[in-house]
Amino acid sequence: MKRTFLALFISSILLIGCSNSLPSLDKSRWLDSGSLVISRPAPSFDESKAPNLYAFMPVRTDNIKIGEGNEIGLTIDIKAGILSITKKGHKLFSIPAEISTNIKTGKYSVILKQNEPLWYAPDNYFTKRRLEIPAQGSIERFRRGALGDSVIFFGTDLSIHSSPVNENSIIGARVSPSEIASIYDSLDAGSTVIIR
Repeated sequence: MKRTFLALFISSILLIGCSNSLPSLDKSRWLDSGSLVISRPAPSFDESKAPNLYAFMPVRTDNIKIGEGNEIGLTIDIKAGILSITKKGHKLFSIPAEISTNIKTGKYSVILKQNEPLWYAPDNYFTKRRLEIPAQGSIERFRRGALGDSVIFFGTDLSIHSSPVNENSIIGARVSPSEIASIYDSLDAGSTVIIR
């Protein structure tokens, strides 16, 4: 009895506290069950820039100007296998990397940075392992840890990651787990990435 009363008391305080910070409650904030929806709309995202990008975190895209990155940028040298962080064209530091053989040269921008990311496995991931291919959107396709602790997406299916295994289904550059943090901290959404 005491626990029920305490739970109701805490719930009322939380609801009163939350309702003070909410704008006027319109009908769209109530579910059919009568529950109150405390959320904000997800920002719009141009799917053509990353159609297979699945992220479960708030993403701001309104401040990203593709190809017009910040002062800090990244250059990926395919032949040398080197990632270089640059500031106004001057190299700050370089990191060795394993670069996908099917990566294309060009100019990109950082779309998303994510800690503890989920990777959405394509069909060839399952085919190569002689596993049954799950349906598109199936939870069985999401692989936590496949990209390492952090990932930086800079184009459609392109990323800088620290995957524990060299998986050729993940297109981009693979760096050591100890090096990913320095790249992650250096780049912002909108930073320019040049692959040459």
